[in-house]
Amino acid sequence: MSQPVRTLRVVPDVDPAKAEAEERAREEQRARDRALVERARKGDQRAWGRLYQEHFDRVFRYAVYLVGDEDLAEDLTQETFARALVSLSKYRGDAAVRTWINCITVNVAREH
Repeated sequence: MSQPVRTLRVVPDVDPAKAEAEERAREEQRARDRALVERARKGDQRAWGRLYQEHFDRVFRYAVYLVGDEDLAEDLTQETFARALVSLSKYRGDAAVRTWINCITVNVAREH
């Protein structure tokens, strides 16, 4: 099966080689995340810990942005990861893990 043709949008003042390297890095991160999710689904606590470590700072910053309070954002971040852990079996892989966790963060913030 052949790979789909990928095109990069060239933006003025952006090095196409750098943009391609950044896209490769994002794809590699997505692949690592998917592998970690699969391992975590099978009960691998180290895989879950790695997902947590890799996404915690970004989720916390996003929660601060959403609610404007660091103490509350810390609580919401913990709740986000608790829900993500419980919902691992529901993650279909249609979106990046990052996107999936962001959606959980938004829902947690809305419910607060």
